[in-house]
Amino acid sequence: MGIDPGIALRCRGYSVHASPAGGAVLQAPACAPMSQAFLLSGHRGELACRYWPGNAGRAPVLLVPPLHEEMNRARVQLRRVGEHLQARGHSVLLGDLYGSGDSAGEFGEATLSQWQQDVQTLLGHLREHHACAPVPVALRGGALLIPHDSARWIACFPLHSGQQQIQQWLRQRLYVARFQGEDIDRQALLERWRSEGIEVGGYALSPALLGELETASLPPLMDTQAAALVIEWQQPQPSPAFAEAVTRGALGWRSLPGPAFWQTAETSVIEALPQAIADGLPA
Repeated sequence: MGIDPGIALRCRGYSVHASPAGGAVLQAPACAPMSQAFLLSGHRGELACRYWPGNAGRAPVLLVPPLHEEMNRARVQLRRVGEHLQARGHSVLLGDLYGSGDSAGEFGEATLSQWQQDVQTLLGHLREHHACAPVPVALRGGALLIPHDSARWIACFPLHSGQQQIQQWLRQRLYVARFQGEDIDRQALLERWRSEGIEVGGYALSPALLGELETASLPPLMDTQAAALVIEWQQPQPSPAFAEAVTRGALGWRSLPGPAFWQTAETSVIEALPQAIADGLPA
């Protein structure tokens, strides 16, 4: 896929080559699967992207990363997925969301609707360059950003609602508060977040983000939508949030064991995840 002229590129040990469409492409060393890094114009600034080109006749994949610090901890896993799917012919695009990674903006300025716009921008970029419809593949809280009109999607170890994401961040903040001797309970912390925002793990969380998370959910699971797949972590059976949809055939489901890479060192991965995702994509 060519990179449009004028897009700024960041080179980090990759060789720079001219693109037939103008501009430049960053190409990985010959010893690694080929990928390209570029910046894509978003609604509020540039989105840092990595792209693994595949075969034009196969469905491209948009990797939607986890939110907050989990995104950084999932970097190696995301790269493994991109390389694995590329080897099986799929083009793969991974973009840092607004205020995250190398993209424009500050995390404290981000909202769920902004990130949803970013996902639409990234999907639009894939549609522009591929004949086949792109498939969103989201990890953890990134599943809350899957467009509700997606014909096919995969959610890996997902948080099934914005409320679940809220409770996770509150737990993290309360743990630090208690360790530091701060006298605050969950309800008081929630009210502080609602009125002025809070900080969790060095990231500012705005009242606007809280308000949107309170009603956020995965796409609705209709009887006709048999092309959705949820991959859960170390579950003997579907969790209550998905059990009914799995039973009536509206949702594919599987479970994988392995380290919780979104909580551990950046080198941790679940080795079986890339192939599990590949199995859920169009043939």
